[in-house]
Amino acid sequence: MTTPEDGSGRQPMAAVNEMPTEEFVEAFSDLCGSGWIAPRLAGQRPFASRHLMLSALTAVVRNAPEEDQKALLACFAAAPSLPKDDAETAKRRSAYEARFGQPFIMAPDGGRSHEAVKAALRARLHATEAEERQTAIDEIVKIIGARLDRLVADGPGGERAA
Repeated sequence: MTTPEDGSGRQPMAAVNEMPTEEFVEAFSDLCGSGWIAPRLAGQRPFASRHLMLSALTAVVRNAPEEDQKALLACFAAAPSLPKDDAETAKRRSAYEARFGQPFIMAPDGGRSHEAVKAALRARLHATEAEERQTAIDEIVKIIGARLDRLVADGPGGERAA
């Protein structure tokens, strides 16, 4: 992607909408963590805003076949910025992975406390597989949304949305 002239380092939405499909897929495949999302998203352009692009991406992920969702979940290991596990949390995380067959995924959200991670892990261990897959997908959408905010600006001049 080229850098906008406003110095933000983020692409204006107009430039994202005008990218050839191959360039769009290359630019956004890493953002999404899984190769199947960007090609499906490319066909839904143009997007009026970054928010609507993320909404379209969310719909693509939520409406994907279960095997694609599971592949996406496997791409997202626990965020490195989450607090280090103590023995109890490590044991619960192992139980979670054994129960759901995927890593525990939780968006950092500005640095979550160890207690917040432990509480979420405890609560999510009691979910059904379908409920937990949706919760994990919601966490991935938060992660992708933060990444998208760093790459794409709303509006043709690269302005930041209010």
